[in-house]
Amino acid sequence: SLKNIDGTEVNLNQYASKKGVVVVFTCNHCPYAIKYEDRINQLNQKYADQVPVLAINPNAPTVEEDSYEAMKERAAQ
Repeated sequence: SLKNIDGTEVNLNQYASKKGVVVVFTCNHCPYAIKYEDRINQLNQKYADQVPVLAINPNAPTVEEDSYEAMKERAAQ
């Protein structure tokens, strides 16, 4: 289980009835990750009902730009 940006806990068991789950490892500060944000959002918009898209930030809390609070701010943008 991991903490979502809305404060809820998320785990793969929640998606057992789905066809699959896309897990993306991304972050706030990497230029490559930033370039792919639109693609990730498009995948989510198109397939979320059948195949949810989950984004995991592996850098939090070791990189300041990737802190939990910074992730919440980035998601709001």
